[in-house]
Amino acid sequence: MFPQSEGQCRNDRIVAVCCGLLAVGLVLLVHPFVEMGVHDDTSLVDLAFRTSETWRLTFDNYLQPIAGAQSYWSAPFVRLFGRSFTVVRLSLLPFCFGVVLLQYFLGRRLGLKPLAAALGTLCLVLCPLFLPLASTAMSDVPTLFLSQLSVVLALEAALAVRES
Repeated sequence: MFPQSEGQCRNDRIVAVCCGLLAVGLVLLVHPFVEMGVHDDTSLVDLAFRTSETWRLTFDNYLQPIAGAQSYWSAPFVRLFGRSFTVVRLSLLPFCFGVVLLQYFLGRRLGLKPLAAALGTLCLVLCPLFLPLASTAMSDVPTLFLSQLSVVLALEAALAVRES
């Protein structure tokens, strides 16, 4: 079934990584290097700062549950590279890369040809909502990553049941 051959699998990985690198490059081109809150990410960055100091969560009344996991993700980066809005924002770039990879492989697993899957992935990457949110410390991109991961795993489980 998927992938058809080792060469096709290798090409899929190359295309997916190129799409992911394009997404990360575009996020860096947006220039997320401002030492102030953007799009209400101040409370999330502050939570990451507090978590890096105490390793305990101290939620404000208006933060979502995903903020806890996100602050634990960002806290080691803050400890390692210093207390900075930019550090917290750049620590979330792997989620941006992961969203793009999952989007491409989801399209391929659903039967799209590589070009169509890459086009669908680029539609997500170039979306006027995705780029600004991927360049902030908001929880939207990590939540999208976890949602896509859930869909991919559910699809794999369904296909495994169907094949057996």
